[in-house]
Amino acid sequence: MLQHAVDSFGESREAVAASHTFGLLAGTKLKAATDRRRAAANAQGVSVERFRKGYEPQLIGQITDEIISLLARRGVGRVGSHESPSARTSTEKYLSLQNLHIADVLKDAHATADWHLAAGVYRQCIKIADDDDTIVIPDAVLSFLAEAIDRVSVHYFGKEKEFVLHALAVFGDVEKAERISQSLFHRLYEDNRFDRFTQYAVGPSSTMKKRRPRPFEAIVETARRLGDVCSIRRTLEDLPVYVTLGGSASYGRFLYVRGHAGHTAGSDVDLIFVVPHYDALNEVVERLVNFHDADDSSVQSLVRRANVFKNENLDDSRTIFSHKIPIKDNEPNSIMTWASNRGSYILDLRIMSVAVLDWLLVDDSTTLTASSSGHSRLIRDYSEHGSYTESNYRSFSGRNIRSGIDETEVDAGFLRTSRAYLIDDEDRYYPGMHQNLFLPLSARHWGNLSITDKLDAFRWKIVERLRYERRLQPYELLKISLSHANSENFVPHVLRSVDSRDNS
Repeated sequence: MLQHAVDSFGESREAVAASHTFGLLAGTKLKAATDRRRAAANAQGVSVERFRKGYEPQLIGQITDEIISLLARRGVGRVGSHESPSARTSTEKYLSLQNLHIADVLKDAHATADWHLAAGVYRQCIKIADDDDTIVIPDAVLSFLAEAIDRVSVHYFGKEKEFVLHALAVFGDVEKAERISQSLFHRLYEDNRFDRFTQYAVGPSSTMKKRRPRPFEAIVETARRLGDVCSIRRTLEDLPVYVTLGGSASYGRFLYVRGHAGHTAGSDVDLIFVVPHYDALNEVVERLVNFHDADDSSVQSLVRRANVFKNENLDDSRTIFSHKIPIKDNEPNSIMTWASNRGSYILDLRIMSVAVLDWLLVDDSTTLTASSSGHSRLIRDYSEHGSYTESNYRSFSGRNIRSGIDETEVDAGFLRTSRAYLIDDEDRYYPGMHQNLFLPLSARHWGNLSITDKLDAFRWKIVERLRYERRLQPYELLKISLSHANSENFVPHVLRSVDSRDNS
């Protein structure tokens, strides 16, 4: 419990200081309290006496608040309205006080990160939305707001509740609100000023396939998912595993990540795990079982399917283990405290061994050519559900090919066979949906398993393949990003990041 509470501080000096204070670092548990206090003061960058009188009591109080919050989320106790405000995290205190002045929260926000650009671009969006004569809100402005928010978000790793609170204060200040309140949260989350614009329109006459979230909704829903991902990261941190974040939470964050509303499902979260070998599968699954927001029946199915995968010898170095876990909407979640929409979303897991990764990324060939690696190669996916029977592939030119998926029902799921890639009769390369999991290569990732060399090798093979096709088609626009099946949902700064790597 102490370790989880300290982890909530993210990667900060406070986290290191707290780890020394409570003896959580290796070799510090049995040290004298004075020695631990001296090390904590050094980590905080202050004198021992100043740390003892000022910083240490605050750290202990914050750790206490976080442990109470953890107990509440686990169902051991409930932080209720009759308990003292000191028995809640600082963010939960804010969210429970409807009369808190926005000016007070703004001080904390600007002390944490530079919000000026985000506030300015949001003001620009609102000026356009409020103008009755305006018929178009430029996508460039909305996208730049997402980029500005993304820049700020790096200061809130592991502090997503605080991030949402600060965003509420910054946006509320632009709206000339004076106090933090539930009504302000609802007004910004469900902002109907955007409904008349094409990007946000829904219904039979709309050209949009999926509803785009309003700006504050996109912030709340992205933060909710990143907070859940941080929790999962903490449960796996001592295992040899590499994890990368895919889907809209990676390439569409703060612009396309939406909540559940009506018949429209909330945005999924794609997590791709690489383990040294499938002997580690059960250990990863056991850790995921402890994720408190996961749907119970789906978690039980996950455990059963992991055992089937091992006992039925489905590992042929060509098969990915996948499973979808609904994240419940009825669990306490302080990020969503005021949201009228607390809908479930899907955590889409894909776990593969290093051997499967090597096969997927064509590690056995130095070039992505038909003569070297073949026109295509098959890869299997052990999924709990049979669904679509075709897969969409895109080339560097954005052209599409649809190819069938062979599906065989097995115990507790289906074996679905598709292609890792295709090279067509015109010698164009089409990455498959599983290679797309590692594109864009700017995705957030972490872990104790080093596969950077394999990903770098794949990136350079993709770059060389792109250069080869540009020589064949000198009068076409060819880009790495166009080969991703969901490139139309990439935010522009992610597109720039992806295509800046092609060394054209």
